[in-house]
Amino acid sequence: MRNAVIAAVMMLPAAAMAQNEQKMLYAQCSAGQGCECQLSNVTLTEAAVLLAVPRPQGEFTLVREGNALTLDPRSIDDLHRSYGGSGQCEIDLFPNEPDGGSGGIVPRDGLWQIALDDVQLTQCNPMVSQMLTASGVLNQPPQSHRIEWGGEFDPRQLDRMNEPGQRIEWRRSGPNSFTGEIFEVNTCQGADPCTDTSVDVSATITSPTTIRSETVLSLLTMMGDAGGMAEMQALGLASCRARMMFDMTHQSD
Repeated sequence: MRNAVIAAVMMLPAAAMAQNEQKMLYAQCSAGQGCECQLSNVTLTEAAVLLAVPRPQGEFTLVREGNALTLDPRSIDDLHRSYGGSGQCEIDLFPNEPDGGSGGIVPRDGLWQIALDDVQLTQCNPMVSQMLTASGVLNQPPQSHRIEWGGEFDPRQLDRMNEPGQRIEWRRSGPNSFTGEIFEVNTCQGADPCTDTSVDVSATITSPTTIRSETVLSLLTMMGDAGGMAEMQALGLASCRARMMFDMTHQSD
C-alpha cells in the first residue's frame, strides 16, 4: 500500500504493563441478530492502546460492529439483548478457528481489505498535511488482497502492500501483535541543526476477521541555539508526529 502502509498496533510498554491483566470478553454484534461472544486474546490495556484512547477504569467489553471496534461498559448479556438477541450470550471458549503455535488468534484465509480509518497530526506544520495530501497518503482508497496465512498471524504476509523493495523487520510484542521499523535517519551526530526522522509500524489481530494497523511518522529537529529552537517550535517545525490508523477486515473466503 502507498507509503508502506501495512496492517498493525501494539506498543511494547503497553504489552509489558498488561502481562498480569485478565483477557477481555469480546462480542461481535449485528443489529437485530444479537452478538457472538468469546474470550479475547487482549487485555484492557492492550485494547486501549489499540484504539488510541486512555485506559478506562472499570470493566469493559471489546465490541465489534461492522468495521467499528469499541470499548463498552455493558455486560455481554446486556449487549446481546440490545442488538436483538435473547437470553444470555454464551461464551465460546473453544472457537472453531484454531490457535497458532504462539497461542494467538489465527486469521482466516481469503480476501482481505485494508482501509484508512483515521489520521492524527500532532505539533505538525501545515505543510506536513499538505505534503501527505499531495502524495495521496490521506485519501488512498481501500485495497483488497488475497492472503493465505498458513495457520498463523504472520505480518510478513502483509509485505506485499509495501513499496517495491521495501522490507520490515518485525518483532513480536505479544501473542497477537507485532511492531516494526521501516526506516530511521538520524543526523544528530555532532551536527547543529540536525533531524531525527523515523517511520514505525505495528499490527494487532483482534479476531480471526479483523486486524488493526498503525503507521507513525516522526520528525524531530534539534538546534543548539535556544533562540533558534524556540523559533522553530513557534513555526511548528521542531517536532511532528503523524499517526495513520487502518482497519483490515476479512471479506470472503
